[in-house]
Amino acid sequence: MKVKYSVEKLNPYERKLTVSMPWEEVEKIQSDVIFGIQKEAKISGFRPGKVPVEIVKERFKPEIEKETLHKSVELSCRHIIEETKLVPLTNPTVDGGVIKEGNPLNFVAHLEVRPEISLKGYKNIEIKKENIEVRDSEIDESLKYIQHQFLSFKPLPEDTVAREGYFVNIDFKGLIGGAPFPGNEGKGAILELGKNAFILGFDKNLEGMKKGETKSFDLKFPGDYGVKDLAGKDVTFTVIVNSVEEKILPTLDDNFAKSVGEFNSLDALREDIKKKTMVAKEREASAKLKDAFLKELIRLNPFAAPPSLIQREKAMIWNHLASRLMHQGVKEDALKEYADKWEGEIRELAINKVKSNLILTEIASKEGIKIAEEELRTEAQRIAQTVDPKNRDRLLKSFDFYDLLHLDLLRERVLDFLIKEAKT
Repeated sequence: MKVKYSVEKLNPYERKLTVSMPWEEVEKIQSDVIFGIQKEAKISGFRPGKVPVEIVKERFKPEIEKETLHKSVELSCRHIIEETKLVPLTNPTVDGGVIKEGNPLNFVAHLEVRPEISLKGYKNIEIKKENIEVRDSEIDESLKYIQHQFLSFKPLPEDTVAREGYFVNIDFKGLIGGAPFPGNEGKGAILELGKNAFILGFDKNLEGMKKGETKSFDLKFPGDYGVKDLAGKDVTFTVIVNSVEEKILPTLDDNFAKSVGEFNSLDALREDIKKKTMVAKEREASAKLKDAFLKELIRLNPFAAPPSLIQREKAMIWNHLASRLMHQGVKEDALKEYADKWEGEIRELAINKVKSNLILTEIASKEGIKIAEEELRTEAQRIAQTVDPKNRDRLLKSFDFYDLLHLDLLRERVLDFLIKEAKT
């Protein structure tokens, strides 16, 4: 394709293309456009595809000019991008450009491109690896947690007075202004008095009650209560005590170990806890090390991140957060409040993620680090098995899914390479 152009670097990620396409090139494109319209044109008195060219040009002049301009801009920009080896991040935005017979098509296009990064110091970063160990006290805490998963409750004598530390089995009902609200009642709920697992004051009102007793009392939901519709509102609760109970913890011995898994002894269970705790600590230490490594890479290689990538990353971070918030019970109409509150933090996270992605992919290119197609497909299938079967096929057919997965795998591969090469 014959086209005159110049490329101006406005900043590390933005290019200005000044383009002039000679009329003979525009005319070829226009002829293709006219032919395409002629094949589809339906005009009374002519068979489909047999409308004379002159009539097509007259009847469909605006459409021909619009499509010719669109195709001319698209083809010329594609030619320039291929010839200059730019890596575009956005479609070009075009200023000017008028189709006029016999005249060249002149226009200016702006587009974001992958910034050029002159890598510095990525092989000379010093790291300090954490000395990881698992203390006996940590094993004891984990063992205590497992023990509490197998606790049971023993009803106390009927005349037992509920007090702090006891468990009560209750039926409850709450009303706001005499009206129910979502989650306002429950039956057979077990509450440990003194833990204040519900709103402040609820536990205190149950102290002194016995089995079979009923009590009504007024409280106020805290102003910062998690469910916004209830925050700060007065509520009346009516509670029936079904029983007062105490918890019974199983004895930590070999029999207990056998009951919770395939362990021959308590020592074997402790050893299993130690191994799993070590794996978790190593994973956490690795994540911290990689995070510190990325911060240092960004510091050593400063550049402006392309706005389009920042916006895309912000959207992904927010979508993930919004999904978690809604899963926790936050209503959709309350999400904007959180979005506004976290705007600055989300933007900073997005900028750092974009910069680290660009740096790591540049290192991968320089060092010849790649992700094999088979590895990508295997990991995609593994992830697909964790999602709802109804969404599985759609996920596996998504190009974005594979692009993001490839990037995640490449990030980890490059970071592992860099940490292995780093000074300790």
